[in-house]
Amino acid sequence: MAMTSEAKRALSQTIRKLRARLIEELGEATASAYRLSIEASKANLDEAARLRRARLEAWIGEQVRALPEKSRSGAAARLLGDVVKDAAATLLQRLVYLKLLEAAKLRPVAIVTGGWESRGYKDFREAAPELVRPERPSRGTAG
Repeated sequence: MAMTSEAKRALSQTIRKLRARLIEELGEATASAYRLSIEASKANLDEAARLRRARLEAWIGEQVRALPEKSRSGAAARLLGDVVKDAAATLLQRLVYLKLLEAAKLRPVAIVTGGWESRGYKDFREAAPELVRPERPSRGTAG
């Protein structure tokens, strides 16, 4: 059975909204994790985060330097946005791949199937509680 135009429009709109939300939240998480609004030397990051931030800033700096002089204004922010978009796409691809593995019964413990209540997520919460948010997101749709 084919989808109606109205259903296609609704699906497309939902996907666009979810994509925008994923990119926005991943961008906020990146800025927060690396304290990007603060000068690196004053950010008080642990060693691992400091090194990742330094690598990110070095890569962005290199990309900006490779641009013509007149194109450099605002380029760092655009490049950071591109990094976030790429990370969001990678995350989504990995989730889809995991879901496909679970559907084909090639993954012994479900992680994606079942969401917050999946056996894999419960095991993860048990093994690494400090890495898990204390409560589930509650932003309505798609949560």
